[in-house]
Amino acid sequence: MINRRVFLGASLAGLVAGCQTTTEGSAPTSQTAATSPATTPATDGTVAMADVRIVDVDVKFVDHITQSGRTFDHPNDAILAEVKAAMLRTLPAANPGGTVPVMAEVTVLNVFITNGAAAILTGSGASSITAKTILRRADTGAQVGRGMDVTGSSGARPTILGAAAIKAPAMEVQLAAADLAKKTKGRIYGKSS
Repeated sequence: MINRRVFLGASLAGLVAGCQTTTEGSAPTSQTAATSPATTPATDGTVAMADVRIVDVDVKFVDHITQSGRTFDHPNDAILAEVKAAMLRTLPAANPGGTVPVMAEVTVLNVFITNGAAAILTGSGASSITAKTILRRADTGAQVGRGMDVTGSSGARPTILGAAAIKAPAMEVQLAAADLAKKTKGRIYGKSS
């Protein structure tokens, strides 16, 4: 009997661990990594993040994008449009006085749209979007700082009752995209809000 319980417990842990598949990169693992700027101020003629002013955002999918969670695929164009809209609402307003115009290249690496059934089984449910962002000078195309992988989520809904709070796929994508934009701003400028 004990062996059966151990097997069931290990199986459940494996199921929970395999709920989200990422294709490359990872989200920051500590609070410091999540809010530290992408670079430190430079003294060698390169651009300091405090001088960066984002003027445009380009969003695309990585070649081997994965979508998991729902039993149907959410339209890729809708996901890209929502991520771009969230980034354009958040990033240019973060530092309008910056002296170096920069374009943000956002590559969506993974999309996870949760569903009620998975949330009931795992006791929690959150949709997420993971993206790599690279900043390039608008005038020369030179990369500014280093690329950053950031994950935005719709927010965890703990307990089985949290499954009832899961929204329609379009709203889940909107919430995850807004959080992705907020966290990307934090990684670029070191601002957590």
